[in-house]
Amino acid sequence: MLPCPNKPKHQVLEVCRLVAKRVSVMGGYSTEQLVSLIEALASRCRGDADEGPAAREVAGRLVEAALGRGWGLPGSRLASAGDSRVPPDVPRLLPRLLPALAALEYEEQDAWETATRLMQSQLPSYSGTQLALLVQALADVGGPVQRRQLEHPAMTLRLQALAQEAALPGDVAAAVLLGLCESGSLLPIEALAALLSRALRDPGLAPVAWVQLLRSVSRYCERFSDGATEVMALLCRIQEGLVEELVQGATQALHKAPLPPHSLTDAALSFCRLRYHQPAFLEMLATRATQGLKAGELANRDVTTALYACATFGHRSPAVTELFAAAAASMGRRLGALSPAALARLAWSFAVGGGCGLLPHQERPPRNSPAETVEHFMRELAKTLRERQQELVASREACGLLEFALRIWSTSPHHQHLVDKQLLRAVLAGMRPPPASARPQQQPSGGAGEVPVLQRPGTAGGGGGGGGGPLVLQRPGGVGGGSGGGGSGGGGGGGWGAKGSSSVSELQKEVYRHLAQLGYPTQMEATEGLWSVDIRLKVGSVRVALEVDGPSHYTTSQPPLRLGATVARDACLAHLGLRVVSLNYLEYRSWPPEGRQRALRRVVEAAAAADADAGPAATAGPGTAGAGRKVKLKRGQS
Repeated sequence: MLPCPNKPKHQVLEVCRLVAKRVSVMGGYSTEQLVSLIEALASRCRGDADEGPAAREVAGRLVEAALGRGWGLPGSRLASAGDSRVPPDVPRLLPRLLPALAALEYEEQDAWETATRLMQSQLPSYSGTQLALLVQALADVGGPVQRRQLEHPAMTLRLQALAQEAALPGDVAAAVLLGLCESGSLLPIEALAALLSRALRDPGLAPVAWVQLLRSVSRYCERFSDGATEVMALLCRIQEGLVEELVQGATQALHKAPLPPHSLTDAALSFCRLRYHQPAFLEMLATRATQGLKAGELANRDVTTALYACATFGHRSPAVTELFAAAAASMGRRLGALSPAALARLAWSFAVGGGCGLLPHQERPPRNSPAETVEHFMRELAKTLRERQQELVASREACGLLEFALRIWSTSPHHQHLVDKQLLRAVLAGMRPPPASARPQQQPSGGAGEVPVLQRPGTAGGGGGGGGGPLVLQRPGGVGGGSGGGGSGGGGGGGWGAKGSSSVSELQKEVYRHLAQLGYPTQMEATEGLWSVDIRLKVGSVRVALEVDGPSHYTTSQPPLRLGATVARDACLAHLGLRVVSLNYLEYRSWPPEGRQRALRRVVEAAAAADADAGPAATAGPGTAGAGRKVKLKRGQS
């Protein structure tokens, strides 16, 4: 008897395990029955941190056993599309099989290679709904085999043909758009807007289709040099209110539907790429993720993504604080199972979350309190980072995230003990430096291959991460540290060659010239600890850090708010004894050219005169809740 999806997961898993053992010896099950078994496993064990690995292993045995009996499904003995052992019903079942394998996070590439070869041979026979299921499965797994299939000319032609159909259902339109955006197919932004608008006109749009639409637009942003900023502006120009309709509709649909966690975190990652701050969605994400963690039903990928999204926007609320506490209580035993990128993303999230005030904190936390649990987890996290140093530095993505996390911890009075010098040196060495011509000209540079020297004031190199004052980065020849920016939702933005590098923008040079002409002692790209300040100046005896923040430091939603990494950066600079001004590029450009010097004087003088405990100043918008003071100047004010 085949297991029913509503049975307890341990019963479903046990029945499937017995069937896998029996079919490998004596057969007796049809292809459709085996696919039903895998679907049952996906339905009951999807995202389960405990049962998920076992379910994937059993699903793999079922697939392999099916091929061993000559039924043509992928496995250790691969069948080809023209293999005589492949019965006619196998391609017909792929729109059921592939989504189930994707849900189980089954990533055996040989198996997928065979299945997708069979799929390509039958593409014209699939309906729009079946193709939508296949596209979603390929996009969910996202491995090299899956990407090749999405980029296959036959797939592209089929998707483009569907896009031209006048009566295309909204759910199919969403999947077609996802396939075209994920594959990098030629797609003018006008065509993107048209498909998006057609999907949104369908009143019966399924919740998963809303996620696909968010994901499509966020992936499309990667085609433009200015990313989300440019795409959002173009879409608004083509059809005003289109993006807002997508965001509001998706939030409402996801709130009503009990979607699996991975769909919710897919939407969260899309909001991060779009840099669109949607408080209602983040509240729902934090609440559901906390519930899933406490029930043991949230996969590692979903945990790290939920934390990352909340930290990206620096969203402060009790629900987010509870999420970080729940993650700290449950993720300690999972650290060894995380990929290097996931481990670095976890470190980045806790570091930025701490810098934004998202973590539970008490000076002397009681035993077993949320604050004490978080502190204990962060010590375990730092230990794991040290132990897996070689894996981490081999990944450029991990290096970028981890470097930013280590810089935040190095500045925090409570977390300096988390910074291991050897790990920090390895991470900095793993960051590729740019050509010497890209570095600030007023600062001499060392050789391209030289590794920075780390030391605390009054000490000489060496040693571990604890004790003393903040670490100082001294590059050979006196070159300053990595950038002081958080960058976009990509998060990290540290060091040369990473997002938000220390190259100097024309806007920054212009602001520097104005401040120098005003007579302030001014230095560009000045080193403070492990940070590089855009412009450091002295107003009387007060040191002021002025950060010239471009679009990637702000949300694309209105009003523009500073992202979490930028808020954390400013908090770190304030810990180093500077009064911080976060200069919004839009606000600066709104000032009349003849009045910009006077406006800058008012901003820096106000920052220097403010209470040191008042927090960083922001020339436009308060950033995230409690993140800084607002210094708002009207047009022409001087």
